[in-house]
Amino acid sequence: MPGPFESDEALLSRVRAGDTEALGALYDRHSARVFRALSYLVGDPDEAASLVQEVFLRVLERREQYRPESGSFRTWLFGIARNLAADVLRRAGRERKLLRPLGEEEPARDDPRETTSGAELAEDLERLRSALAGLQPEERELLVLREIEGLSYEEIAAITGEPEGTLRSRLFHSLRKLRRAMGSGGPAR
Repeated sequence: MPGPFESDEALLSRVRAGDTEALGALYDRHSARVFRALSYLVGDPDEAASLVQEVFLRVLERREQYRPESGSFRTWLFGIARNLAADVLRRAGRERKLLRPLGEEEPARDDPRETTSGAELAEDLERLRSALAGLQPEERELLVLREIEGLSYEEIAAITGEPEGTLRSRLFHSLRKLRRAMGSGGPAR
């Protein structure tokens, strides 16, 4: 049985050897974060839930393709999720809306802290969703990976193939657009 302190790479080595419990441990460890990122990227929680299953199926199918020298398991995992989200958006033939309807359940958070009322939180979330929806897909993706999922610039560079300096600059400008949109309540153009 996998231990809670076993590294992702060690678990993946066990998956390579046919240990399905190790795959379950990776799923338990990462599925909520992958779901949250996919929810923001594709804008549909049902589609995101389906994609989470597909992400871990790809992990199983491509377990021999992971190379630790190319980045962490988490980087590889989010790269798979990003590619699947891009496929869904391409298949749709149009950019999907990021916003989920109000009242729909929010993805679970790692460290929930209730410091504001439910109504204030709902209003803030709606303003954030609206502002994010006004950004270009590349800007939104960068904000989700860095600010919501907490990936490092190095990890994002490995996922996107862009230089870290470019990512830092894009994030600065994307955050500025997001702040303007949230402050004005208007689109982030």
